[in-house]
Amino acid sequence: MRIAAVIAAVVTTEVYYFARSFGVFDLLRFLNETAEIPFNESECARVAAQIVAGRRTPDATGLVVLPANLSNVTKDGHVYVTHKRNGLLLVLFPTWRGHDSNLAGYLYCSRTPAKADSDVDFANGKIDAMAVIGPSPRKGAELMEVELLQRVKPRWYYVYYGMD
Repeated sequence: MRIAAVIAAVVTTEVYYFARSFGVFDLLRFLNETAEIPFNESECARVAAQIVAGRRTPDATGLVVLPANLSNVTKDGHVYVTHKRNGLLLVLFPTWRGHDSNLAGYLYCSRTPAKADSDVDFANGKIDAMAVIGPSPRKGAELMEVELLQRVKPRWYYVYYGMD
């Protein structure tokens, strides 16, 4: 039994050093950091309800830093709040971050957006975009135009923003 344990330890150590020398751990870390996290609907709805009720308030830029027990509902531990005309409140939950400001995620709308709330998407010319506050690599948050890719539930949209 002891010999088997020693052999297992040697093999494990050799596999570890082989993987390290070929950058496997760097690749795994990269894949983990760039993977989209799953949408946790119940926790995101809880955060959105807290923002609507005023129990979580954004800073002057629209940024809300989530507490540790909720930080895993977004890729960066933040949500981004936009107050639009006619009382529409939007909360962006990024679940994927790419280069620079590129992102995908879920957008909560306090009511069903009217056509007047939407913008013309510069890329495709359709009225399927919304100006929202989102993450900025240079400052906490900034205005960006996300494309509404899919309505996933009442008041929830899967969105994308990309400059590349």
